[in-house]
Amino acid sequence: MNQQVESCVGSQSFEIRLGNDESFPERATLHNPVVTGRQVLQAVNRRPEKNFQLLLLTSDGELEEIRLDETIDLRRPGVERFFVFESDRLFAFEIDDRRFFWGCETVAEHTLKFLAGVASDYTVWQERRGEQDDLRIEPGSAANLADKGVEVFFTGKDQTNAG
Repeated sequence: MNQQVESCVGSQSFEIRLGNDESFPERATLHNPVVTGRQVLQAVNRRPEKNFQLLLLTSDGELEEIRLDETIDLRRPGVERFFVFESDRLFAFEIDDRRFFWGCETVAEHTLKFLAGVASDYTVWQERRGEQDDLRIEPGSAANLADKGVEVFFTGKDQTNAG
């Protein structure tokens, strides 16, 4: 008994998800396994492409800047989530000793927890150089990244004095 096998070459598609927070609400389908940053932005109607910053969330939780003409292999595991920002610059910050770049002057508290890989019951603090206390980033708020220098954050559980 002979079975015909259809060739799937060229018919494979790759779904990507984009957003400016960890919900990645936008979706697009690309049919080429290797695309440029420009093609990713075009797939979600971000034009002119030079006005946008594109960051790939890697499988190990890092953020990698993707330049317009840089290629991305969508066949690699975990290569489908991108942060996209209308911005001409990136802002550096550290959280729990890991450095990230971000495309906006502020970053939401819940996004900091997502990037740090901690649970929602953790608290985020921003180091305040030269001040007695660090700044607690309250749930639902955002931290400012626009000040000069690299902002430093850390996470942990609140201490309780149960009595």
